[in-house]
Amino acid sequence: RGTASVTKIMTYIVAVENVSDLKGRMVQVKDETLDLLLGTGSSLSGIKKGDVLSVYELLHCLMIPSGNDAALILADYVGNGDISKFVDLMNQKALELGCNDTHYANPHGLVDKNHYTTANDIAKMTKYAMSLPYFSEITNKVVSTILGDDRPLVTTNSLIDKVRGGDYYYRYAKGIKTGHVDESTGYCLVSTATNSG
Repeated sequence: RGTASVTKIMTYIVAVENVSDLKGRMVQVKDETLDLLLGTGSSLSGIKKGDVLSVYELLHCLMIPSGNDAALILADYVGNGDISKFVDLMNQKALELGCNDTHYANPHGLVDKNHYTTANDIAKMTKYAMSLPYFSEITNKVVSTILGDDRPLVTTNSLIDKVRGGDYYYRYAKGIKTGHVDESTGYCLVSTATNSG
């Protein structure tokens, strides 16, 4: 089965493990990278052509509003202009983590027959991601103004959103990632919750 935007948990892992200074490393957004998403109906974080953003800011764009734009920009940057090199790193990391029923074809989760995982593998990679810098903090943010007050990043996760979550809001939930692709998965969710330890 496809993984939709739950894919971005692995994108986060690979990006963080391949960039030494997350807040200091600045990335110039390439027009041609953003253009790859034209006509795909992708979830976007509002990154604009010409933006120069830190990897830390891009991780917010990746995980809070589930930006496919951020996924491609990070993959292009870490892959030195070759997104497929980044995807290779994703597949290597999956094997390293014992995710033997997982294979990635892209960094964002759009449908591809060679893009799949299992609930068990997702649990493994998520547990690992939770040990990485900023992961739990970023994925539990409901709104971030890291790009400025006029460009808020709003979570796609109703479990943690008291204002927009409605009946789905769950006060013990923390993060982590939603996903939705009509053709393959329907709705996906990876979450954690803590209550009295």
